Amino acid sequence: MNVIIIRGPCGCGKTFLRKKKYPDILYHDMDDLRQYIEGQGITDSYENYLARMEELHKRILDSLTSKDVPPLTIIEGIFAPGSHSWRWLCGMLRNMAISYTWEIPEYTLASAMQNLLNDYEKDGNIERLHERQMLLTMYHKKFQ
Repeated sequence: MNVIIIRGPCGCGKTFLRKKKYPDILYHDMDDLRQYIEGQGITDSYENYLARMEELHKRILDSLTSKDVPPLTIIEGIFAPGSHSWRWLCGMLRNMAISYTWEIPEYTLASAMQNLLNDYEKDGNIERLHERQMLLTMYHKKFQ
């Protein structure tokens, strides 16, 4: 089994890259999982941060250990260099003897911000826009 990790800050084009380059490959988008988990009552508050991360990690681990897992899987998320989630993911894949590579889409801060605004025009979710703008601002320099 192989995993391709598409990583980068919000708005950098991870989903665009995945849809263009790997349209028919099973994928796990951390933002989709996060939104699902929040819908189950685990919010992004500080008190629930660890519970949210644990649930995200459990879902990824469960999917990779399923007997029906295909030979190639995509995992899409921020996974900033040195972050807890990046260290956890790489460590887990190594422990499971799963080979992995990663890709970071090429982007500029201006193009990423415009992508966030375009998404907001589609979904109208101002809270999501603010959160994604904050995450872009926090993490974009780590990927440059």
